[in-house]
Amino acid sequence: MKSRSFINKWLSWGLPVLAYVICFFHSLSMGVIHESLIREFGMTEVYFSMISTSYFYIYLLMQIPSGILADTIGPRITVAAGTMLSAAGSLIFGFATSMAGLVTGRLMVGLGVSVIFISIIKIQSIWFKPHEFSTMSGITCFIGTMGGVLAQTPLALLINSLSWRGAFKLVAAISVIISILSFLLVKDKKDSIETAAVNEKVNIWIAVRKILYNKRTWPPFLLYGGFYGTFVVISGLWGVSYMSEIYGIGTIEGSKFVSMIILGSAFGAVAIGLLSDRIQKRKFPTILYSLVYIFLWAGMVFINNGKLPLNIMMIYFFAMGFFSQGFVLSWSVGKEVNDSRYVGMSVSIINIGGFLGSIIIPSIAAKALDRYNVIGIPQLIYQKTFVIIFAITLSILVFSLMMKETHCKSIENAK
Repeated sequence: MKSRSFINKWLSWGLPVLAYVICFFHSLSMGVIHESLIREFGMTEVYFSMISTSYFYIYLLMQIPSGILADTIGPRITVAAGTMLSAAGSLIFGFATSMAGLVTGRLMVGLGVSVIFISIIKIQSIWFKPHEFSTMSGITCFIGTMGGVLAQTPLALLINSLSWRGAFKLVAAISVIISILSFLLVKDKKDSIETAAVNEKVNIWIAVRKILYNKRTWPPFLLYGGFYGTFVVISGLWGVSYMSEIYGIGTIEGSKFVSMIILGSAFGAVAIGLLSDRIQKRKFPTILYSLVYIFLWAGMVFINNGKLPLNIMMIYFFAMGFFSQGFVLSWSVGKEVNDSRYVGMSVSIINIGGFLGSIIIPSIAAKALDRYNVIGIPQLIYQKTFVIIFAITLSILVFSLMMKETHCKSIENAK
């Protein structure tokens, strides 16, 4: 019986995590196929941006519905259906002969994978102990990040062998397999009385209202937005151009430096989860990560007028990625300060904070770059822009200090 429960536990977590790898892959895959799409469809950068970002907008809009699905019909059906939908989207994308087809496929992929992470969080709340939750969240992020790694050089090599269309058709086939296995093997609940409360049916609207009216929900919500939005500025948007323009190195070489941010984030997510669960605290690790992250952004502004020595940038970027993961504990706190029946919805609302940050903060940075572009000196342009980002990171410390210490357990009824 114990061995069966052990297998069910890890299959129920592991298969959705494989689906999450696919999710990360899709989120970072567009950069590699950029030139192929521009050349084949003759599209402008505006259209390319529209196709790329359609994934993120639908992902954002689906966060609360994802939590509702995980808390009502359960993770098994949610993951299986979502992964199958993403497979269909990937297939449509691979066969597309027009920009409308590309957008349709991309939207379907975003709609499908949007439910995966929240379902994983729900599964963790069922199958793992409270003091294991942040550790498992960190490991989930680590494994998911590997999907982003696969969307870089491995995808480029795959495109050389199969073409970009063949690559996305292959991803669709893999997604179908994961979907079927998830439907057959993922378990929504353990065969024990202790999880009865977790799987109890809830009133959706009362649940959402209680979460939104809970003042303890908002510090981790805002903290996540600050961390993730500033992280995206350097890792996903302007990191490569910063390295190229400030240090005079090529795009490929610059991307190697930025890849260290992604690698650092993978290890940082695991480390903060382990630390938090080991010392049974959420607040101290978050404050620690916030302080170091702020210090690192300060270096990007104030040390040598924003131009650090090139020979330290690999380790510096790794450190920025590592300490950017202070937001990982936002999910744990969001879960623990709200009713244990509402895990999916609680975390989905916290997730909205991260996605809003990834939209709003880069928009602020983009406007700053356009405004300061008249200066004509790249180092000064980036320095002035990064001053704004540094100022935003200071708010992260404020939110981490405001966050309620839960000691790794549910405190929704605590005074």
